[in-house]
Amino acid sequence: HKGSNGRLSEITRLYVQNGKVVANSESKIAGNPGSSLTSDFCSKQKSVFGDIDDFTKKGGWNGMSDALAAPMVLVMSLWHDHHSNMLWLDST
Repeated sequence: HKGSNGRLSEITRLYVQNGKVVANSESKIAGNPGSSLTSDFCSKQKSVFGDIDDFTKKGGWNGMSDALAAPMVLVMSLWHDHHSNMLWLDST
């Protein structure tokens, strides 16, 4: 995002339906408002649900920025699908 100095600061999700951009809906969780992932949103989410903030312990957004700046390999698993015969691979 603008002003982040090249560091990851927010993850937003947008949808496109029939050529129209639809923004992600706002969180309905009391004490945890927002519609995107930010440091504040993630910290509040852990607090509201009483979870351990392991993400921050492992470097948080700065750690994520460092990881994204490094080369990565995409690992994708394919499996045999008896139900739909992997037709999702051919969908348009």
